[in-house]
Amino acid sequence: MAQTHSYCRACSGVCGVTLDIEDNQIQKISGDPQNPKNAGYLCDVGRASVTLSEHPQRLRSPAKRVGTALVPTTWDEAISDIGKRIQESGRKHGQRSLGILTGDNLAHNALGATRTAAFTLGMGTPNLFSTLTLESAPLLYVAEQMLGHAAPLQADVGRAHVTILLGGDQEQAGWGPMQSGTIHLQAMRHFQRTRKQAKLIVIGSRKTSLAEEADQFVSIRPGTELWFLLGMAHAIYKGGWGDKQYLEDGFENIERAQEWLEPWRPARCAEICGVEAEDISGVALKFSRAAMGTIARSPALTSSRNGTAAAWAWHVVHALTANVLRPGGIYESTGLVDLHPLVASFPTHKAPTTRVGSHPSVLLQAPATRLADDILDPASDSVRTLICIGADPLTQLPDPDRTRQALKALDLLVVIDDIQRPTTQFADWVLPATHFWEREDLHLIDQMVLPARSLQATPAVLAPPELARPESDILKDLFEAANPGRWGGSWGPHLTLTGRWLATTDLRAQADCLLDWALNKKLDEVLGMP
Repeated sequence: MAQTHSYCRACSGVCGVTLDIEDNQIQKISGDPQNPKNAGYLCDVGRASVTLSEHPQRLRSPAKRVGTALVPTTWDEAISDIGKRIQESGRKHGQRSLGILTGDNLAHNALGATRTAAFTLGMGTPNLFSTLTLESAPLLYVAEQMLGHAAPLQADVGRAHVTILLGGDQEQAGWGPMQSGTIHLQAMRHFQRTRKQAKLIVIGSRKTSLAEEADQFVSIRPGTELWFLLGMAHAIYKGGWGDKQYLEDGFENIERAQEWLEPWRPARCAEICGVEAEDISGVALKFSRAAMGTIARSPALTSSRNGTAAAWAWHVVHALTANVLRPGGIYESTGLVDLHPLVASFPTHKAPTTRVGSHPSVLLQAPATRLADDILDPASDSVRTLICIGADPLTQLPDPDRTRQALKALDLLVVIDDIQRPTTQFADWVLPATHFWEREDLHLIDQMVLPARSLQATPAVLAPPELARPESDILKDLFEAANPGRWGGSWGPHLTLTGRWLATTDLRAQADCLLDWALNKKLDEVLGMP
């Protein structure tokens, strides 16, 4: 039995793991105690991921729709037919007729995500719909409007003197930095022991186990976190509890923020939240008096109809108290290779917008909630061809009935995935992808809460099914078969040309160049391969 080190890509935690492997199966998985990201912790989702490579619904061969059945076929036939149909649709309906939908897991697939973005740019379509936007788009959009570029800011719960946990049950839902055993919770408890002023305040709709051990728990009505934040911001600004010098030196249009906050007095917000005004004001005062403070928020905060307003209120509370872009507050987690300069080159005010609702793309991604609207729009260049990459719109998007109607209206639906999902029943072509244990990977953009100047890389630890292929290789072949053959595009000629180059180049070689520039190392050295 061989033992190897790798990291899990089942969620954004990307925890380091130790694997025991025999006969191309993972016999045992455990958290790696030497990994600075998780210090030995591993959640149940990560443990369960070892069974997915042998899942009974695993896709093992390309298949095409023949009547009501999906019939196995060859890669050559699949790539040729799909490329030809994408080409014909583009000539007949225009470049916008092609849409791509990506799932959350693509965010932890460096080569796959890069190739998907390149494929979209190179094909000249603005329609890269992403389920990641359901939570992150409001945060990224607000960060760009307030700070200059769409930086994903992290709550530094490990070093904060006062940490507010806002909404959600991290332990049961498995979403946040303070689940049992995480490095973040270990750091927070260490500072609670060594610094008596380190406090935890939990604000939520029910008292969880974490709330039981908190210094304060405030029970609010479900879904009212936004108004609690607005009430805090109003109290801090009106009470003069903010950092005036910080605001004067680093921020503009403070008067406009005051105007927007004016209606949201703590008394009014307290009525909405089902608490007393003193509860909101008291938490606001404790937070503003802390030398360093941060608010760890539930994903539900920005996934609602009021997500953008909630993201703004979250940023404003941190800004008023000088807790933006600093330790112990919310900060840019750059990791070992800082890609934020690249991120800043895709401003939303220059990005194409969705056909319905005119929503701008954020970091190339359009909101997936507009996918069905675009497909069903009667315009001649609405989405007619859709490629789903690790995404299942029927289960991941709201209004499944309308989504089902939209999928049936497509001229061509291509699914690239490792297992069958409900959307597969409507697919014209199904292309089998490798599972993350079956591909080498590189984790460049670090989304962890505690800052660590580290980079994770892993070789493939299992051999894939014979006909399964990495998403990056599948998209390269599809791009070459589709052969867009035009210079223009929704993103301008420079990005279109860059996309066309990245859509067909050897991405592993480009990763070598990046690492050689940043670390003076090649990918094989990082992977520990001869």
